[in-house]
Parts: sequence; C-alpha cells; structure tokens
Amino acid sequence: MVIFEAINAIFSLDINFFINIVMGNLLWVFIFYALVYFFLDGKQTIKYFIIWGFLIWAIIAWEELSGMAFSVASFLLLFYLSKLTLLKFVEDSPVFKKYIIAISTIQAYVMIIFFNYFMR
Repeated sequence: MVIFEAINAIFSLDINFFINIVMGNLLWVFIFYALVYFFLDGKQTIKYFIIWGFLIWAIIAWEELSGMAFSVASFLLLFYLSKLTLLKFVEDSPVFKKYIIAISTIQAYVMIIFFNYFMR
C-alpha cells in the first residue's frame, strides 16, 4: 500500500521515493497537476496537488483494507447517474432545495452501502 510507504518515506526523509514515483509516472503526474490547476484557477496549486495526491492514496489504501469499492467503473456509473437524477429533482423542488448538501451526502453513503453489499 503506497500511502504507508509514502508516510514512511516522509518520516525517514527519503526524497528519492517521491522522485521515483514522479519520474515513473510523468504523464499521470502532469495530468493530475493540470486538473488541480484547472479546478482551482491556478491558486495554491502545489499545496492542493500534494494534499489531493495523499487523499487519493488514502482512498486506494482504504479500499484495499476494507474491501469496499468506490473507484470501480460500475460503482461510479451508478453513483453519478443517481446523483444527477436526485440533484435535478432536489433543485426543482422548493421544499428540498435548502437541504441539497445533506441530501447529496446521504445519497453518497446510501450508494456506497448499496453497491458494496448488494452489487458485489
């Protein structure tokens, strides 16, 4: 699990570990950096590039440790289709519009539970 190796490299001040990862994946590092730059309009890009990189490693490690899946294509298809449908309904409803963040969060947890316990 890469996140634990990265944490170990940070504590042991092993810069070579990160250089090897970057040099071995130059295309993906550039694409990810460009996405961070695009989403944040070029503000504090390096800071969020590092934070989001560690978060992605943590999510992958969590998937391996727990056995739950949130980054497989079939889950993401169901997740985003249900999210688009639900959020469109919530935005058009004046009663639920003020609870959009809570409804979106609940939908995410329900989809994770549904997919991991009924679809796998």
